[in-house]
Amino acid sequence: MDGLFILGGSTYYTLLLLKSLKAQNLLRSFSRIAVFGRNPERLDLIATAGGELVDHQVPIIATDRIEDCLDPSYTIIFNQMRMGGLDARDKDEKAAIAARMPADETIGIVGASNAIRTIKGLAPFAEALRAKQSPYTFLNFTNPCSIVCQYLTERLDAQVIGICDYPAFMRREIANKMGVQAQMVSLDYFGLNHFGFIHGVQIDGREVLADVIAAKPSFMPDCNRYFSTLLNISWSFVFENERLVEKQSSKPNRANTLLDIEQQCDVLLASKETDAQAYLGILAQRNCDWYDLAVSPVLGHLTGETSEQVFVNCDAGDALNLGCEHSIIEASSTIDPKKVVFDVVPSPIETLPEYMLVRLMKQAELKLLEGIVEGDPDTVIEACLLNPMIRSLDKTTDYFGELQKIDPIMARFWESGS
Repeated sequence: MDGLFILGGSTYYTLLLLKSLKAQNLLRSFSRIAVFGRNPERLDLIATAGGELVDHQVPIIATDRIEDCLDPSYTIIFNQMRMGGLDARDKDEKAAIAARMPADETIGIVGASNAIRTIKGLAPFAEALRAKQSPYTFLNFTNPCSIVCQYLTERLDAQVIGICDYPAFMRREIANKMGVQAQMVSLDYFGLNHFGFIHGVQIDGREVLADVIAAKPSFMPDCNRYFSTLLNISWSFVFENERLVEKQSSKPNRANTLLDIEQQCDVLLASKETDAQAYLGILAQRNCDWYDLAVSPVLGHLTGETSEQVFVNCDAGDALNLGCEHSIIEASSTIDPKKVVFDVVPSPIETLPEYMLVRLMKQAELKLLEGIVEGDPDTVIEACLLNPMIRSLDKTTDYFGELQKIDPIMARFWESGS
């Protein structure tokens, strides 16, 4: 049986992961679950309340020692660490709006600063994992997923898989729009994390992409009318930039809302509450079904329990013909317990403008990773100018200039390259 080691296990959302594993009958696949984190009070809560939540079907162990994951029983390492916490996300989002750029922690300008913080923060953990001699799969569920997976694939002797709920959400929304069960819908999906497109939809084996586009599912951006495929909502960052800024400026930013939820849970923790249901009640303020939608299905594949279609970020070699050994793409896939197999991508999509933009975005991502690893701010700026969601030199320098004033990590990064 597999052992599951959770990096970032002290977040309250780990209770939702445990709840999902129980609901989808996956607990029997694990001999034990370890939750790793740096907050001892929260870790103790997750181990105690989590054990009750899963009816003690599997031992849940709290640890603050990263070296514990080297134990060969841990065949799956699951990462959900948020470097800098929600406070850093809050700073990023506010700085982006002030610079008149849309704010999203995965893509665009906030994705760039989040990548700097996350990759720098992950470096010591990646180094620790290099000592792991037994086979394992690294599952990444932290943002920005695509570049984090790119970084780890190049550094770990393991299969690295990135998980995002966007494609699974799109599949569910399409099913709702077409009046069928999600299990009846199959998608041909290709792109990068939060920047992909659907080039085929099958219901009971019948191709219905044109019908789905005509039905206008809720996630479809306005710019979709000019394309023949079905885009995810993030394409609006390229073509509806100013409108997004106005919309985001008119209400509290996303991180502020999430901070409030976290603080409510902290108040419960301070009161010595150990009932998982009390915390789940607070977390329910956020529509956080991503563990059911995306995480548990992938874990089910890896443990041989399920076979439902999944969408993951994984190494596809030089899939975009950029001359690189490793290239992380997000696509519809099948997974056996040891290997991801991407669905075959038909060559005609390589002539689509959507494909060309994905390719350009990947070039920007590789350039950004180069700048972060080498500690070169100029290369980071170059990557931002290449990114079709950013492009503006003035806005980019304004954004990072503001972050250097309020975020010590950003200040150190820029100083190290000056």
